[in-house]
Amino acid sequence: MYKINSTIAWQIYDNVLYIFDDVNRRTFILTDVSIVIWKLIANGYSHEAILQHIVNAYVVDVDVVKNDVNAFVNDLIANGLLEVIA
Repeated sequence: MYKINSTIAWQIYDNVLYIFDDVNRRTFILTDVSIVIWKLIANGYSHEAILQHIVNAYVVDVDVVKNDVNAFVNDLIANGLLEVIA
């Protein structure tokens, strides 16, 4: 499971999700499926539950979803936006 870093603020406006990293003074912009993944993380979904939700919602190949979600989540972690929790 993941947790949004406590120093991060975020807001959705006009179908765009804005993430504000106050510590590092950076802003990130998410759209489309990345917003869905972010909201699932914010609601405490496990990695497997996120994968399953995306596969069901978008009728996409499981392997494609795994690769894309893993890359996206790893990018969020690398940028300090997410923490991995047990």
